[in-house]
Amino acid sequence: MATQGFGGLHLHREGNIMSTTARHFAFLDGIRGWAAFAVLLFHLQIERPETNLVLGRTPQWLLEALGTGKLGVAVFFVLSGLVIAYSLRASLETTRPDTSDQKITASGDRPRFNVGNFVLRRIVRLTPPYHAAIIVALVFALGAALEGGHDYLPGGTPFGMARLFAHLVYVQELFGFVNFNDVFWTLSIELQFYLAFAGLVFAQDRLGRIRPPATTLRILYGISAAISLLWPFGLLGDDARPVWFAPLWYSFMLGVLLFARWRRQIPAWSLVLYMALLSMGPLVTDRDGQFAWVSVATTALLWIAVERDRLGRWLADRPSQFLGRVSYSLYLIHTPILGAGLVVGAKLLGEPTVAKQLLTIVVSVTVTLVAAEVFHRAIERPAIVMSRRLRSGQPHPPGRPRNRRITIMP
Repeated sequence: MATQGFGGLHLHREGNIMSTTARHFAFLDGIRGWAAFAVLLFHLQIERPETNLVLGRTPQWLLEALGTGKLGVAVFFVLSGLVIAYSLRASLETTRPDTSDQKITASGDRPRFNVGNFVLRRIVRLTPPYHAAIIVALVFALGAALEGGHDYLPGGTPFGMARLFAHLVYVQELFGFVNFNDVFWTLSIELQFYLAFAGLVFAQDRLGRIRPPATTLRILYGISAAISLLWPFGLLGDDARPVWFAPLWYSFMLGVLLFARWRRQIPAWSLVLYMALLSMGPLVTDRDGQFAWVSVATTALLWIAVERDRLGRWLADRPSQFLGRVSYSLYLIHTPILGAGLVVGAKLLGEPTVAKQLLTIVVSVTVTLVAAEVFHRAIERPAIVMSRRLRSGQPHPPGRPRNRRITIMP
């Protein structure tokens, strides 16, 4: 899991402790890829004229299962916390400095956490694909308006420059604008996660130099985790989809705490307790607990994979790895392309039948996956390279290629 980007996944591991031997951890790529595909299936099962015959023949239990695909976002958030914590492991080290990714000062101290560099790298990594996806959404909305002879309404509401600018800087929902593409809501939450965690790491980095770093880390993590429980237990907020990070901070923190447990920085019971409280919160408050439960289940599955040394073995098949590689691109652009494919297919095939609609669905999904691969190569991969070049203080051993980078997305 070497730093960030949507590529291969490498960690340095010896038993349960990182070492200098690089391994590809396919499971994290694969689980992220299938989570993105689950989101696609969720949008596919939404009833529309182009798919109504097929959906009418689909068993109710299967429709309900496809409807849970939106919870793939919970998987993204947990993975994001895990990966971001790993990428900042040198600053989070509580014993000796980790020399695998960061230069160590002559005194042997940890390098100071560079907040600006971290935030810049995250923005550079996420923004070019995101901005390109905005263009895709706007272009497809224009095509729909021209084809249907109606007003230009990307996302169902009128276009405006203020709305566009708010999208470009990730604050559209914070200012009350409707997303051009509804999946964009998670991008704003992700960026807020990064900023909040950067603040947490900055505090640990500074306080850990004047008092025991292990104690400092546990106190800060404990406070952060306790605050995050206020929403699942109904003490703050409601069940509505949030426009800021705090109501879903617990999902990101699960990934962070899993990494801390992996590094043996926190006791196992503390992570178990946190997972148990998150599972109980919706039950005692009579709230919808699906997001919390999927987040907890994802953490448990990842924990099992870590402890059983299966991160390099599970989901190592080619389809899972393909989905993992293109998952961010697929997530960003699947909605307009899939929708357009269904509309075009219906028009080309004429009078609808179950067989024709099923064929249209298969072809539309295939086209969407191909488009995600093209988008990944043309837009996302250059963003990964740009983000990599901005990484400060990372030595590159002669004759050894740098690890490919990953980012867990929304």
